[in-house]
Amino acid sequence: MIRETLEECNSFKCAHTKLKYTPISALGYIIIAGLKGDEGVVISRNRYGAAHEDWLDSNNGTWYLV
Repeated sequence: MIRETLEECNSFKCAHTKLKYTPISALGYIIIAGLKGDEGVVISRNRYGAAHEDWLDSNNGTWYLV
């Protein structure tokens, strides 16, 4: 899935959508970042889609995620 995303997507939005909604076989985390400010998200995945997302938001003091 990650390889397909890297081959097919040329924007952060495309990659985020594909990695958020594509069904997978196991639980996990996916971390993606873009080139523009606040283009960063940690996606907590279940098998069917995103269970939770933590976004960068520098305006509210979230300029990094741990």
